[in-house]
Amino acid sequence: MIENKLKIPLYLENLERLKLIEIPNGSFLTDKEKRYKPLENHKLITQELKKLSTNGKK
Repeated sequence: MIENKLKIPLYLENLERLKLIEIPNGSFLTDKEKRYKPLENHKLITQELKKLSTNGKK
């Protein structure tokens, strides 16, 4: 059982440093697309993107 979930990245880095695991360069443990969806769909962000898509015209 993991005592502190915030230390998972450090734990994985230590395992790699000790050559117990190999983490391929550029790999992610989570889906990159899914990770940013809550931010991309935030009300303020969608409003700003809408403004930009109309070239700043209101």
